[in-house]
Amino acid sequence: MTSTELETGEAIVWKGRPAYHLRYPLLAFIFFIGIFVIKLGPIGQAIGAVSTILWLLFLTLTLLSLAIDSRTRYYLTSRRVMSRKASMLVPDLSNVRVVQSALGRLRGTGNVYFDSRDGKWLVFKHVKDAEQIRQSGLSIGGQSAPTAVTVICNYCGARVPAGTAKCSNCGADMK
Repeated sequence: MTSTELETGEAIVWKGRPAYHLRYPLLAFIFFIGIFVIKLGPIGQAIGAVSTILWLLFLTLTLLSLAIDSRTRYYLTSRRVMSRKASMLVPDLSNVRVVQSALGRLRGTGNVYFDSRDGKWLVFKHVKDAEQIRQSGLSIGGQSAPTAVTVICNYCGARVPAGTAKCSNCGADMK
């Protein structure tokens, strides 16, 4: 997006892109190590063969995710929320929410969902400082920030308030 694509009087509040994914390079490294167990006999050869295939798969996925993420840009302006594929007008926003996995909380990344009044939504996937983006989205939407952030239970998928020790739906530990 260039400044010529902005409307008159529209200002960029936040712009960014997805954070670097660590899972594919990490898995590629782990399976690369597995290739070297070939010298352990027939079982080692089987493990080495599977590791080689999985190493090539995760190496390919690493390069593919880098190529896709390098073209993805997210913009939050004074009038619109925009991703590469869609945009939403700020007056249509009904809610801005953050969803983070346990690993995402550790890394400071998450998905920011912009919900519209007509039931559609737009998501900024895997962004750093997701809570800050949420606050910015709420402030330009003219809403006050709700005090409770919801997270999704990894076991049943239910939305529960952040900081809850146990899921209210299935009873799983949320920490």
